[in-house]
Amino acid sequence: MVKERLLIAGINGFLSGHVLDLIDISNKYDVFGIDKSGEFLYKDKHPIQKYIHCDITEYENVHNVLSEVVPDKIINLAGILKGDNFTDFYKINFLGSFNLLESIKNINTTYGKSIRIVLIGSAAEYGGSGGLSLNEESQLLPLTHYGLSKSLQSFVFRVYFLRDGMNVVLARPANITGPGQMGDFVIPVILEQVLQIKEGTRKPELVLGNIESKRDFIDVRDAARGIVLLLEKGTPGEIYNLSTDTCYSIHEIIDIIKTITKTDFEVLIDKTKLSKSDIPYISSSYNKIKTETGWFPSYSLKKTLIDMINEREKIY
Repeated sequence: MVKERLLIAGINGFLSGHVLDLIDISNKYDVFGIDKSGEFLYKDKHPIQKYIHCDITEYENVHNVLSEVVPDKIINLAGILKGDNFTDFYKINFLGSFNLLESIKNINTTYGKSIRIVLIGSAAEYGGSGGLSLNEESQLLPLTHYGLSKSLQSFVFRVYFLRDGMNVVLARPANITGPGQMGDFVIPVILEQVLQIKEGTRKPELVLGNIESKRDFIDVRDAARGIVLLLEKGTPGEIYNLSTDTCYSIHEIIDIIKTITKTDFEVLIDKTKLSKSDIPYISSSYNKIKTETGWFPSYSLKKTLIDMINEREKIY
């Protein structure tokens, strides 16, 4: 069987490791990866054809890679969710996708191809729309630089589909969490501190901001499965929510963690961490992707938290 050539941008990321798990199982692709770091971080677990250092904010770099690989399909997992310099959101989340799309257009013309690409948006694009069961046609009212940068990607995605007829699909996931997530994200930070409290190495209290706003959290393994399904079955020019259509507050998540870990502690509110842009609740509907591909979320939030806790307890 002749395998298709799949290029994954941002191949060193948290989500990428779970996408690679599924790509390995499918055995359908020869995988090439690009990222801005010096080496392929998953090389011991996921052998690929070639890893290429590439800054996707530079068009020439992107075009050189695509000219070398000439992929059949691309998944763009490159992006940032947090950062001190707000311009980085637009350089990476918007300009990076623009460079990929423009290069694909030119490669398609040169080689007579129709390269398929899956872009990754975010439920943060809905922002101030708020509400429950938002669908893909709901108004985009981003309230952060991250959400705005992803919204701009959604608009440029439409241009390349409508103007150039490109084979492009956009996944719009809710808040992704799950095994392997580290760093300055709310659930990993809380888990890290709770496990320290459980071990007696930390005072039994957490200091947090708004713990009442409700958000839709999706397990990274479900998100990865949805992205791979869209790579194979998504309709060109369409946007698909990846979500659970259920929302939890941080307060509720903390209560679940207390039950799982059998650990008690006090939660203190730091008013300096409260944001005027917080909205009471938001969740999005996954009906569209379920109807077209059969996808639905298979991990409950409790199961996700249990797996994240088990992963961390192995580390300690």
